[in-house]
Amino acid sequence: VISFPRQLGLNGLISLAWKLSGDDYTHVYDAHNNLRSHIITAVFFIRKIVSILFGRRQRFLFLRRPKNRIKRFFLFTLHINKFAKPFVASFSFLEPLTKWGIGYDKRNLLGSSRFMISNEAREKAISVMNELSIDPFTFISIVPSAAWKMKRWPVAYWRTLVKNSPNQKFVILGGPKDRFCREISAVAPDRVFNLCGELSLIESCAMIQFSSTVISGDTGLLHVADQMQIRSIALIGPTAFGYPASPRSIALHRNLSCQPCSKDGRGQCHNKIYQKCLIDLKPEFVTHKTFEDAAQ
Repeated sequence: VISFPRQLGLNGLISLAWKLSGDDYTHVYDAHNNLRSHIITAVFFIRKIVSILFGRRQRFLFLRRPKNRIKRFFLFTLHINKFAKPFVASFSFLEPLTKWGIGYDKRNLLGSSRFMISNEAREKAISVMNELSIDPFTFISIVPSAAWKMKRWPVAYWRTLVKNSPNQKFVILGGPKDRFCREISAVAPDRVFNLCGELSLIESCAMIQFSSTVISGDTGLLHVADQMQIRSIALIGPTAFGYPASPRSIALHRNLSCQPCSKDGRGQCHNKIYQKCLIDLKPEFVTHKTFEDAAQ
């Protein structure tokens, strides 16, 4: 993983891309397919042309993940679905790689890709569990927040979920700005532990690895749980591409005529009832799916 500080701007991005293009990469895969990734790959091709002009052969295989923008226009603007349902994002990232002979099994993504946690992050998670007096795989991790508010399950529903599970311990994962999560932990502070802002992203991933179940909307941590094949309940609202892939994951969603209305949760709700797609996912139903299915 090569990180890039945003503050370095366009010149810094081009400089980094030029440096990388001088290395002996044999394959370049543009999985993001956005403006920044286009700049990086353009520099790679420029470097390749320069090498050829000076008599140096620098070859690499190139792939770009399609965004299917025309299909997205039909889906979000005209509500005409040309995608296979449900749209599993993990598959869309792996499918282009089949052109390089890299196969994957839709029934067992764990056999195709693995999400690894550092020892330091795991030790931090174990330390936190010891401090909270909770054992591994006995608690449920919940992720109430999301980058865009429209795809967040209502706070009142999270509170009801906690009330309906009097014998269950919960860990809340999120960032330092997710102050509303205090309202959820206040329901039962003796068994609901608010770790928002207390853990780094990778440490939160480690906590997920020790969870019995993860309940989340369409967020990054949901997809971490999915890759780890941790049992998860996905609360799918306005978005189209957040469906998990693991057979241990359950996606709860409604089939409203206005759904989906957004690729990532930004924009405006087009239903007369704001967030009807999520409001219709009642906490009692989520509680049933969480515990009844786990007992089977």
